Amino acid sequence: MQRSAMAFPQDNSANHEQVVVGVHPHWYRLAVPAFRAPVVLVLAIVGVSFVPPEEGEAIQYVIVAVGLLVRYSVLPWLHWKSTAAGTTGRPGDEYVLRQDRNLHWAGGINAGLLVAQEQGHPCYVLLNNDVRLSRGFLAGLLEAWEQTGADLLGPAYDRNWPQQRTGYTGPAADYRPTAREREVPFLDGTCLLLPPYTLRTVGLVDQTTWPRYGWGADKDYALRVRAVGGRVQVTERAYLNHLGRQTAATAEWYDEADAEAENDTGMSAKWGRNWRDLLYHGFDDVPRAGLVQRRLTQ
Repeated sequence: MQRSAMAFPQDNSANHEQVVVGVHPHWYRLAVPAFRAPVVLVLAIVGVSFVPPEEGEAIQYVIVAVGLLVRYSVLPWLHWKSTAAGTTGRPGDEYVLRQDRNLHWAGGINAGLLVAQEQGHPCYVLLNNDVRLSRGFLAGLLEAWEQTGADLLGPAYDRNWPQQRTGYTGPAADYRPTAREREVPFLDGTCLLLPPYTLRTVGLVDQTTWPRYGWGADKDYALRVRAVGGRVQVTERAYLNHLGRQTAATAEWYDEADAEAENDTGMSAKWGRNWRDLLYHGFDDVPRAGLVQRRLTQ
């Protein structure tokens, strides 16, 4: 499993998880506050030295100096001291892959998978950045995968597709995990766990058929997994709040109707005009419309 560093509250870890390494922001953030401290002290000393003792105004310079020190040196230090990032993996296992252009969702996933598959991890977790995770989230996913051997696995959540929703809609931090899994037609690309054998058998995510939004790529991947006899499952041992569109919606070119049109066009081109029937084959009890799709048709 790819380990990563993140700003994550210590009390949001599961009982069996521990922070192996915790680091504060880089020390250079203290350079300016540290420079301000002697400057303020020197100015205060100079100010006091020019005030005649009998006028009693020296105390005013001291008060101002203390206030400036607290505001511009002490408070920044306290902020640095109380801010930390940690990892529950081994030091040195973190990677930031910077690209010279926007690879969009599918391209970004593939870039990460190409690196991760060379490192011998037992499975890979693909996760959006606009999410809030339940306690022991990764441990719950891993446990479900070990118990079920699913070829593609995702968590329960509060967002678009009904097959991944549960009766719970509250904060992820208050979610109580349940050891319950079920097969589903496909998973929202917000979070996907796939083992190396799935990647070797099925390959990378299709980033050419849905180059802009990638809305059809998760459905396509599930169909490809199912086509080789694999099982697609959702687990209630892990849960996330998906805030949705926190990054994409800020782009001027982003439009949900265009994204859904690209989804439909790509799925029809790759799987035929009856792609929905194929996608939901064997899942007659699963509603076919997500929250976004229902909104767009109203």
